[in-house]
Amino acid sequence: MAKTPDKGKIDRDEYLDMRYMYYKLRKYFPEDLKEKGDWIMDFFHARVEIIQPAKYELQDALIEHTKRQYPQLDVAGKPYLDECIDEIALMAADFLAADLYEELKNIREGKPYYMPEKFADHVAFFCRPRIPKLENGDNYRVSKSGKITEEMIQQWVKEDNDDEIAYCNEVNGRKSAFIETVQPILFKHFKEGLDELDVDGWNRYGIVVGNAFELYSDDCRDLAGYLEDGLLDVHPGLDFHRFALKTDKEQREAYKLSGGKK
Repeated sequence: MAKTPDKGKIDRDEYLDMRYMYYKLRKYFPEDLKEKGDWIMDFFHARVEIIQPAKYELQDALIEHTKRQYPQLDVAGKPYLDECIDEIALMAADFLAADLYEELKNIREGKPYYMPEKFADHVAFFCRPRIPKLENGDNYRVSKSGKITEEMIQQWVKEDNDDEIAYCNEVNGRKSAFIETVQPILFKHFKEGLDELDVDGWNRYGIVVGNAFELYSDDCRDLAGYLEDGLLDVHPGLDFHRFALKTDKEQREAYKLSGGKK
């Protein structure tokens, strides 16, 4: 099945024609217009020659990755489901390629991380494995009920901690598989910038990749839920993200009308 067209794609032949005409006429422009024109040419050069090739290779890889990691989404005969997978993969690919290009450019120009006060927190969350937050039972012991015994509390704590450990293991496994899928492509298209990174630079790289993973995995989880609820059988006439916003709004309104009952 053909992929959903990318509405944001810049045609390379049109770009090359525009670039040729610009540099042919540039000598006649005033300096302020030259400055603006050069910026525009640099922008289009980055999108067409660097970001787009990486993006489409990443998209192809992530479409296959999605069907491996979420086998419940690998269902034949559901065209809208295929469109949604294409769009989720394209969004993650565009985020990765465009954001990594900008981050490497900022590093090369000596610019600090855009939120320096959050840098350590972002490194811990996006670059490191998810660490289970284990319970010790204190939240259960605040109850005044004499029917709650220490034995019951320990059983609940064990169940909670087992669930938390399993969740973190699942997230870490999915993240490792995501990185293994995208990293060879990123190294291929951004090798020059990556070869120059120091420790902080690699952390900034890790934040970009980790953030893309979080957005991608949220979309995949939502899509799996829509499929399970039977919401993807008929094409709604919306792309995935507009459909997700509409569905989320409807579900929140239904929840309010029910008085908070699911």
